[in-house]
Amino acid sequence: MKDVFVALLTPRPNGSVAVRFPDYPECVTSGQGWQDAFAMAQDAINLCLVGMEDLKLDLPTPHRFEDIEIPEGSYASIIPVDTIEYRKQTDSRSVPKNVSIPQWMATKVEHLGINCSQVLQEALKERFAMS
Repeated sequence: MKDVFVALLTPRPNGSVAVRFPDYPECVTSGQGWQDAFAMAQDAINLCLVGMEDLKLDLPTPHRFEDIEIPEGSYASIIPVDTIEYRKQTDSRSVPKNVSIPQWMATKVEHLGINCSQVLQEALKERFAMS
């Protein structure tokens, strides 16, 4: 999913900044200062949406910036979301997959010392870049 969500940022007396998303009230975070709050906002919304995708839940539809009511003392900011890119950056676990290749190919691969997992990953990344 690639989209943008509006975050409401509210500065606190201790210097922290609270972050919430009107389109996804369950997703909240905070940061120590503005820069940290923006980074935490992007991480939080991506993490929440990835979790919903994994559970096959309906994702919230972001409202237009102009339609968001901004409470007094808060500020609104657009936070970009890209769950595919977020997964690439945060989930690099290896998952075993059973693939079949012809015997002659298996013999050649073994003789040349080719790492089939690495070749498959490279080929899939190239295929993904084309789509």
